[in-house]
Amino acid sequence: MESVLKKTISTITLPIFLFGMTACAMTGNSSIDNDGDSRHVSKVAWNNQVDTDINSILSNKVASDKTRLVFIRGNDSYSEQTSANISVNNRFQVSLHEGNYTAVESCVGINKLSTHATGFKDNNLLANTEDYTLVGGQTYFFSRKHE
Repeated sequence: MESVLKKTISTITLPIFLFGMTACAMTGNSSIDNDGDSRHVSKVAWNNQVDTDINSILSNKVASDKTRLVFIRGNDSYSEQTSANISVNNRFQVSLHEGNYTAVESCVGINKLSTHATGFKDNNLLANTEDYTLVGGQTYFFSRKHE
């Protein structure tokens, strides 16, 4: 009886295991898209740096239920390995290099903003967190600097 049970379990689980592996092998890299200036892995997207006129960004009105956050990083003579990882409400926004800026939209109310050097290699999105109460329809500017 025990050997029949073992054969039955093997007969059922082996095909499930093999078909599962085959299905994984067939999916390949279909969830990765490296088209043009953006990279997509599943639902996460990265966009390469694009030269943009800040005046064109600021000329667009901010919706009353959103806020616009502009992060500016001056020339602080730190290497690319110490780019500033910016997070808003524990969500990664950008790895900001010196002499650059970025603009993102966020929600109205209390926002947790964080800047942490890439060089720490810990991906701590809550490091150096500061809370800001933000009003809808407004643009806020934040200067970020490594010291």
